[in-house]
Amino acid sequence: MKRARAAALIALLLCGSSALADDRSDFQTLYDTFHAAVVARDEKALRATFDSDFASIDLEDKRKLLEDILPQILGAPAGSTGKTTVLSVSIAGDIATVMQRYDMTQQQMASDGKNHTIALEALSRDLWERHGGKWLIQETRTDGLDLTIDGVKVGHKVRP
Repeated sequence: MKRARAAALIALLLCGSSALADDRSDFQTLYDTFHAAVVARDEKALRATFDSDFASIDLEDKRKLLEDILPQILGAPAGSTGKTTVLSVSIAGDIATVMQRYDMTQQQMASDGKNHTIALEALSRDLWERHGGKWLIQETRTDGLDLTIDGVKVGHKVRP
């Protein structure tokens, strides 16, 4: 009897971890699609990713709506590279909480004519809502931010 319970528990754990891996993979695909739209400067595809009441909340709890941040997204410097990595996903009904890390690097020329590598790492908690079977991002809340220039950390902030 103990073996049967142990086998059932192991099966449950394996199925559960498989579902979590699938959720993480599904959301990773959503972020990758979003980044492809950013690179293509495809405003229509970007707008299709966001919930109508989307809000971006920075480390000082300042809220910006989609119309506030869309010009920044579309105006990202050419040659910058960005990648979002999904760290974890928790789903309750039609709401998903995604913990993610965004890494961005770009080359920038200084006033002395030298090129510098600027790197940004942001840790965020994103809320997604499922509408008619489609996940839309409703909120992103930045929890931490690191900035480096030429490999030297010049800034570090975390949510209080």
